[in-house]
Amino acid sequence: MSGKDKTGKLSDPDSRIRQAKGEKMAKEQKDQKQLMRENEALRRRIAALELEAQRFKATLYSIGDAVIATDAGGKIVQMNHVAEKLTGWPEAEALGQPAGAVFRIINEETGAEVESPVTRVLREGAVVGLANHTMLIARDGTRRPIADSGAPICDAHDKVTGVVMVFRDQTEERTAQKALRNSEENYRNLVENASIGIFRTRIDGSRVLDANPKLCEILGLTREEFVGQPSAIAWAHPEQREDLVRLLREKGTVNNYEIDLRTKSGEIRTVIMSMITYPELGYLEGGMQDITERKLAESKLAAAQQLYRELFENVNIGILRTTPGPEGAFVDLNPAMVKLFEADNREQLMALHPSKIYWDESQRKFISDAIVAKGTAKEEIKFKTLKGKPIWCRITAVKKIDASGQVYFDDTIEDITERKQFEAALREANENLGNSNKELEQFAYVASHDLQEPLRMVSSYTQLLEQRYKDKLDQDAKDFIGYAVDGANRMQRLIQDLLEYSRVTTRGQPPALFDAHDALGEAIKNLQVAIQESGALVTSNDLPMVLGDRTQIVQVFQNLIGNGIKFQRPDVAPLIHISAEDDLHDNRLRLFKVSDNGIGIEPRHFERLFQIFQRLNSKKEYPGTGIGLALCKRIVERHGGRIWVESEPGKGSVFFFTLPAEDHNNKGEPK
Repeated sequence: MSGKDKTGKLSDPDSRIRQAKGEKMAKEQKDQKQLMRENEALRRRIAALELEAQRFKATLYSIGDAVIATDAGGKIVQMNHVAEKLTGWPEAEALGQPAGAVFRIINEETGAEVESPVTRVLREGAVVGLANHTMLIARDGTRRPIADSGAPICDAHDKVTGVVMVFRDQTEERTAQKALRNSEENYRNLVENASIGIFRTRIDGSRVLDANPKLCEILGLTREEFVGQPSAIAWAHPEQREDLVRLLREKGTVNNYEIDLRTKSGEIRTVIMSMITYPELGYLEGGMQDITERKLAESKLAAAQQLYRELFENVNIGILRTTPGPEGAFVDLNPAMVKLFEADNREQLMALHPSKIYWDESQRKFISDAIVAKGTAKEEIKFKTLKGKPIWCRITAVKKIDASGQVYFDDTIEDITERKQFEAALREANENLGNSNKELEQFAYVASHDLQEPLRMVSSYTQLLEQRYKDKLDQDAKDFIGYAVDGANRMQRLIQDLLEYSRVTTRGQPPALFDAHDALGEAIKNLQVAIQESGALVTSNDLPMVLGDRTQIVQVFQNLIGNGIKFQRPDVAPLIHISAEDDLHDNRLRLFKVSDNGIGIEPRHFERLFQIFQRLNSKKEYPGTGIGLALCKRIVERHGGRIWVESEPGKGSVFFFTLPAEDHNNKGEPK
């Protein structure tokens, strides 16, 4: 029988053996249960990890960004479909590949290879981002701009076991950003180059935030002077400014508000301003268009219209507007039309068809057709008043088209009845003058033949009487005979000069181009005896080609040089010089000068000098008929020129006259 010792343990060997076996069995059972619990926990842990991996994979494949995961050696262990699409590598082929082989990146600007973010993460053990301008090169060579970063995968002991890269395609984003930048740049260019002033200020108007060049130009400021200053409306007239602020507070916007602004120089500029507030942003934006010049133009236009209306109402020339065509009508007419056409009032004339004021309806059609064809017409037309009285008028008509496309004829009608009557009288006078000229020419013929014959007889028989009875006549009788002969000779010269004077226009030759120097030479040749007897010296410059009657111009030179010789100072040899130059007042004329050193003329006699039969000196001292200068004046005026003199007593005289010049534009043909 076995027993227990004092400790309660079995004392016999068998008992101890059995006890030891029991304890061992109990421990094994306990260990087995513990192992089972641990296995169960491990199984649950594995299941949880598998579930977590499935969730991670599901998340990985569901996100919109590309994801690539690597192991600690930088080889790819996982990638989602977005990464497949961007890199061009299927996941099955990419697994186990170095990240740098699948995820190739370069710098967009330089084209240089960029270090892989996997390499950097494994080296630095921290999250890294891609640099700007990074470009991903896909398997097929396609290039795409990308962004975002890489991060380390760590175990429980913070040991890096891999890398996860998350990146996205920035093509659309970059395109949108570029479009936004272009849009902003275009907007800025538009604002900077706008023809209206544009500004932005704080909503309370305390200061200007921005302003374009046009607005600064309107106010006469630089941008630096304007930005930071009070709002543009602070430059407005106080009353207008208060009204503008009130409208902004009530409506938050203002459209086309006309306001006056005072510029930096103090000038007042009128602008049309529009503004809108952005309370949520705390500022307002506005624009203004400078209409100062337009307002000034409008003011001038209004003044011009007022002036036109005043002229329209008060001018003594008829003004009217009609519509064209057979159905035409008066649109407007002025009081002068009422008076000119003897109407009782404006309404009476307005009620008529325009054709009623024409003497002949065909004339109105002629004028109307001319306006339609050429846009204007100017004619002298016979009209009739409402009382049937004929009147001649000059009509000037112009076609006008208003803004609506309506065609009008604007006419001015000027009464020329008196002028027409004067022209008729002038024609009659010219006819009478023609008859008188014929009679004058007949008189000239009589003077040159019939009147001179008795004078020749008187002179001849008086001289014959002297020769036959000279021994029987005393000195008084001889003097009387001398006076008679001299008088007959002077009468004959006077008749010859009158005949020459009358023939300037009736016997003149048609104008032709000739050398004035040759004409002067002929005149000097005709005066050769007088030049030699007086010891005169006649000089000249080069003279031009002129247009006229050469024979008559020889007479002019001959008379003027002859006067220079005749009216010489005592004991002083005559010096006569002839020159010519362009006429400063008319380039179609040449100005001739004939200067002498004779006795001179008092200015008070200048006008008398060119009148027929006018003598300033006694015929005993200076013989002549007094027709020479009158003949010069008649000849020069026949050529379209003028003649005058400048002189002082004792200092000689200068005679000026003008003649038509050679026409170089028509190859020397006479004008």
